Amino acid sequence: MTTRLLAIITVLVLAFYVLMLISKEKLELKYALLWFVLSIILILFACFPSVLTFLSFSLGFELTSNFLFFIAIFFLLLQVLSLSSTVSKQQQAIKNLSQALALLKHQLDNGNGGCNDDEL
Repeated sequence: MTTRLLAIITVLVLAFYVLMLISKEKLELKYALLWFVLSIILILFACFPSVLTFLSFSLGFELTSNFLFFIAIFFLLLQVLSLSSTVSKQQQAIKNLSQALALLKHQLDNGNGGCNDDEL
C-alpha cells in the first residue's frame, strides 16, 4: 500500500468519523466545518502531491514537511480561536443567567414572587 493511498484512506476515515459525530449530535455542524475543509485539503494534497510541493517551495519552505507542519499549526490555531470565541460567549451567557437567577431568588425571598399588584 502506498503512502498516498494510506493518506487518502485515513482522511476519508476522519471525514466519516466527523459525520458520525454530527449525526449523533456530539459535534455541531459549525465546528465540523473546519474538519471538513481540512479533509478536502488533505485529500487534494494526497491526490496531487506536486501541488503541495509547488506551494511549499513557492512560499519559501525548504522542505515540504515544514509546509505541512505550518498548515497543521495554522489549522490548530484556527480551532483554538474558534473555541476561545465560543467559550467567551458561553461565559457571558452563564454570567447573565446567574444574575437573572439571583434576581429571581431575591424576589422570591422578599415574598414578592416577581409579580407586582399592578401587573395583575
